Formats: sequence, structure tokens, C-alpha cells
Amino acid sequence: MVLETTPDSVRLPAMRIRFRRLGPRLTAVLLFWGIVGSGPGWADDTLLMVVNGVPIVDSDIDTALRINFGPKYSELTPEDQQTIRITRGTRARSHVLDRILLTTAAEATGQKVSESDINKKADELEGQFSEGMTLAGYLKGTGLTTEAFRKYSKDQALIDKLSVFKTRHIKPRSKAQIEAYYRLNPDNFKRPERADVRHILISTGDAVSDEQRAEKRAQAEIVRRKLIAAGPDQFGAIAKEHSHCPSKAQAGDLGMIEKGAMVPAFDRAVFSQKVGAIGSVIRTQKGYHIIQVKERFPAENLTLIDAQNDINTLLDYKARNEVMQNYLKQLRLSATVEKPKPEPAAPRKKQP
Repeated sequence: MVLETTPDSVRLPAMRIRFRRLGPRLTAVLLFWGIVGSGPGWADDTLLMVVNGVPIVDSDIDTALRINFGPKYSELTPEDQQTIRITRGTRARSHVLDRILLTTAAEATGQKVSESDINKKADELEGQFSEGMTLAGYLKGTGLTTEAFRKYSKDQALIDKLSVFKTRHIKPRSKAQIEAYYRLNPDNFKRPERADVRHILISTGDAVSDEQRAEKRAQAEIVRRKLIAAGPDQFGAIAKEHSHCPSKAQAGDLGMIEKGAMVPAFDRAVFSQKVGAIGSVIRTQKGYHIIQVKERFPAENLTLIDAQNDINTLLDYKARNEVMQNYLKQLRLSATVEKPKPEPAAPRKKQP
């Protein structure tokens, strides 16, 4: 999981409109990379610059890169880490600088965060982790400390409050604006075929040989025969007992899936097998699946009534994002940035 969330990389909450995906928070709000923390290797505490009185050291950039890359960072070789530093260093430095501009501005406008705010933000960020990823696993993979993650959460909570404060004057979207967006963007309101799905996964994550994978396949076939013998009503209970997917806590329920959203093998099974039937065992990169389609829904176009709440959310986001982008530009222009003076070179000795 990469905690970098730019406007194109995350989905608006409960968004059903099929437009270019936008994030639930303002762009400026998402610039929270620089956390105090040090990393091994080439990262150190060499002073790079001082922004509005706040020092930025080399290890801050290292931390930003680790967050940007995600939990796979620790698996990179030192050479690959150095390549990442070269190719993404400028961007990471810019994010660290912007984070400081926003947090210092938040403090200057009287914004404060409580422990409850920090805990809530930490929980929200953990919710962005990929399936099965725990906080401990994320910290181990990135090389961050718990304290660094807490600092990360505190900064983001503070910037969130700043964004609310700076955009408090924005008025709700009018009915005419919502209708105009709906009329001018018809392709955004086409909903593809969907299915309500549950599954059982026999993971092959720990299978390294053909024999071990064959054994996993055999386990999946045994579970499938057990499902057929027990009947469809027992799917949830058997999923809780045998599935390796976190969805087993919800009786294997994956919820509503749109056609084309899953990997090809899974997608083909979901949209071809008979509703209510126990499907054949299929294989994906995660392992072996037994799928049951509870219900399927045909493709359709959302009506204005169905889409108006999502359109309002989108237009509100865009208005607030514009305000915060302009505000961040002002902060950059007025920032005091000091760079350390290079140490004078040692005088050259005269040749005899």
C-alpha cells in the first residue's frame, strides 16, 4: 500500500459516477509527506533548508520517499533505493516543504488537534492499506516507527482542519449547477453490469513449489464439495471456517462488483456462472477461489435523482480544491526559505 493519495488515485466516498476518479480530500490537504524520522543507509540529518523556521534534513526526504513507495521499500536493494532517491527526490522534497507550509499556516490560524483527532486520522490512514496489510506490516515494510506514523497522522489532521477553516465560505452547489453537470457529462453516468458476490479463497501465498500449489488446489476442491453437500445457505459458515481472505469475517461477502473491476479470471467467473450456484474452482495470483454470485444487475444509466448527491460532492470538492491550491501558491510565494551556507574551503598550502 502506498499512502500517496493524489486526486487521481482515490475514490470519492460512496461515489457511483464513472468519471475520472477524484480524491475525498483537497489536493493541498494531501501533501503530508515529511515526517520526522531517520532511515538507514544514505539518509542522515544533514540540514537541507529551513522553511519558515522549520528545518528540513536529509532523513525527512528519506521518510517521504518511503511513504511514497510503500511497504515494498524495505525489499529494494541499496542500489534501487538510491535510484528511487534520484528519480523521486525532487518531488519528495517539494511535498515535505508544502507539508511544513500547511502545518505552520494551520498553527498560525489557531488550528489545534486533540489525541482523539490524531487517533481518528491514524485509523483512517490504516483503512487505506491494501487488503491484509496491518500497521505493523506497513511500518516494517517502510522502515518507519510508530512515532513517525503518529506524527504523520497529527500533521494530516492539522492540515484537514486548516482546509475546513479556509473553505468555510463555500456555499452548497445549486440545483442548476448539478443539473448542468449531469447534462454535459452523460458518459459519467453509465453504470456497467454489477454482481453481488461472495467467495472462499485458499491462498497460495506460502506455496513455492508445484506440489504445494497442487495441494492447495486439492484443498479448494474439497471445500467446494463440502459447499455443494451442505447447500448454498451454508456458504457463509464454511467461508468463515476455511477462507484465507479477510472477507471471511463477512461470511465471504465481497459486496457489489462492477464488470471489469476484478482480475480477468475472477471477472469471467462472476459474470458467466449461474446465479446462486457454487462455481468451479478458479485460480488467480492470490490462490484458488470458489465463487457464488448472489445476484446480478444489468448495465444502466444513472438518473439525475440517483446521481445528484455524488455530483454535489464532486463539485464541492472541486471548489474547495481550487481554494486550497491558490492558498498553497500564496504560502509558497511568501515562505521564508533559508539554505545553509557552504563551509569555506580549507586554504591551499603554498608549494615550497
